[in-house]
Amino acid sequence: MSVVSNQIQSLLSRLQTAFNGVQTNSRILEDAFSPGVSQLTLTPRTRRAFEKVVKLMDEVCKACQNSRLNLKNSPPFILDILPETYQLLVQIFKLDPEILRENYYLRVFFDNVHRKCKGVLKLFRTNVIFDELSQERRSLTKYSLIFSHMLSELKSEFPNGIFVGGKFRITKKEAAEFWENSFKSATLVQWTVFVNELVKVHPMTDLEQVALKETMDLTGNDHVSNFEFDVFTRLFYPWKSLLQNWQLLTTAHPGYVAFLTYDEVKKVLEKLTERPGSYVFRLSCTRLGQWAIGYVAPDGKIYQTIPQNKSLIQALIEGSKEGFYLFPNGQTKDIDLTASLEAMPTDRIRVTSDQYEIYCEMGTTFELCKICDDNEKNIKIEPCGHLLCQQCLTTWQDSSEGGNTCPFCRYEIKGTSKVVIESFAPVLGRKSSSTKRGSVQVPRKPAPPPESCRKIPEVKLRSASDSAANEPCISVEQNPPTRSYQDVSSTTCELTAPLITFDDGPSNSQRSSRLRPSMGMKERMRRLSKSNEQLKETLYSPSDLNFDSPERKDSGSSSAPTLALAPNLPLAPTLASAPTLASAPPLHPRKSSPTLDITDLPVAPPPPRPPKTPKTEPIPQMYMNVSEADKEKGYVNASSFPQNQ
Repeated sequence: MSVVSNQIQSLLSRLQTAFNGVQTNSRILEDAFSPGVSQLTLTPRTRRAFEKVVKLMDEVCKACQNSRLNLKNSPPFILDILPETYQLLVQIFKLDPEILRENYYLRVFFDNVHRKCKGVLKLFRTNVIFDELSQERRSLTKYSLIFSHMLSELKSEFPNGIFVGGKFRITKKEAAEFWENSFKSATLVQWTVFVNELVKVHPMTDLEQVALKETMDLTGNDHVSNFEFDVFTRLFYPWKSLLQNWQLLTTAHPGYVAFLTYDEVKKVLEKLTERPGSYVFRLSCTRLGQWAIGYVAPDGKIYQTIPQNKSLIQALIEGSKEGFYLFPNGQTKDIDLTASLEAMPTDRIRVTSDQYEIYCEMGTTFELCKICDDNEKNIKIEPCGHLLCQQCLTTWQDSSEGGNTCPFCRYEIKGTSKVVIESFAPVLGRKSSSTKRGSVQVPRKPAPPPESCRKIPEVKLRSASDSAANEPCISVEQNPPTRSYQDVSSTTCELTAPLITFDDGPSNSQRSSRLRPSMGMKERMRRLSKSNEQLKETLYSPSDLNFDSPERKDSGSSSAPTLALAPNLPLAPTLASAPTLASAPPLHPRKSSPTLDITDLPVAPPPPRPPKTPKTEPIPQMYMNVSEADKEKGYVNASSFPQNQ
């Protein structure tokens, strides 16, 4: 008796636990579907439609709460999807109670929810649904995926309860242009209308159209929304080979599994654990527009991953080379996708003048990544359009804070594309002006000289014996290139900037000076003379000076010894012998320049110094016209004193 009583007590405890669980779930469901529709200010027709849909959603949730069903709380979980859908609908009708009468998309959505809930309730008419391997159970999982797609679409079309309409951003540029040219700002179009426009760009047969509808119509409402079209183009881009990639990766590939969840993929791969390298791929139910690949690792474990910033074809090829994706769904022969691999399209972005000025004021450049401040930008996030480098994007996506959102605006990352940034080339000859931004005036920065002006001809010294007595000892290449441009003050300048070369025999050391466009010839020669003096102080050592050389016969320097330079020392022209722009004699090129000595050059005598005049103090008036002898005796000039009247 004791054994029977214990069994009865255990059975009663199980029933009580199951009953308490159903009660708890019912309370959670009631909380999820509150506040009620009665609290909304709706028209009678809208209220009836809303209450009808909510009642069906509530019946579906109660049916799925049956403990015999044993649903796992893993995506897509229908007991989470339907209450969240209800909460979003309540938020939409709070903001606009009359939106159901005006919004075509929402009317189609209500009709679709009504039909899908009716289909789920039909599955519970028999007890076959409680068998996990039955077809009814598989149909319930598919309905869960459809409800998940409907919720994702509703969130995209009504972010924060506000309808975006024509402002919805399609990720790929070519796809966005096709939708705008074909359907303008429509959010939803019928399937027949859509496919008639698509075949004009991508021809296909009737059988292919039926297969395409099963892949593209994620919500099963015989319509195509801009959201569904965006998901499809992200999965099978690039645009020019859109349908070819779709056929290759779905109908022709044995590794593709449609409408499977994470748990179902795991069950499929558990049968292939003895064959490492087996893999299947599906549409991600949590990140629509991305692929999820499940595979058996070499150690026999099962993993599922979502490729980041790359197409599925590229991910499968790279995984095949690494030994992870070898046998699609366990089959021996894999499909070669190398011929279908196309390079990611590269967008070219030109830096504008305003961007150039703004980033110059901040002390940086537009091309530099603003996260690491080290690499150049080469990746564009879609559809928000923010730019950064590949390394920073990968680090952000792998971090716990990042995930699938943009690091700048936190918008969902739906795709990426490579970019090449063309630097801004300032327009030469533009007058300086200012650009107004609000109340702040940003002055334009002067443009640097063009790259072609930096290559300048060669200038060499020549001996005094080959030139006239008073000619400067400089030789320049004949007809040097002249660059014409305008400087900051908008004055046109014709300038030939020479490269000064000091010939030092066999070892030729060169010194170059890049001259500014607005620098005159006198200023250039002044700087050149200064550099020559510094060069002399550096190169001339005491051992190079010869004080035993014969004295100069020139006037003013007969008593001072002269300095004779050691051989093979360079010498450059100074300001005294430099030509000016007005009186410069024609310069002729020479093929070679001999070694110079200071004695071979004409030396101008220094100008004579004027004699020094001693300073004299003024003579007091009392000693005027008084001789020195009388001064010693104490005599003074009596006329300097006032006379008594």
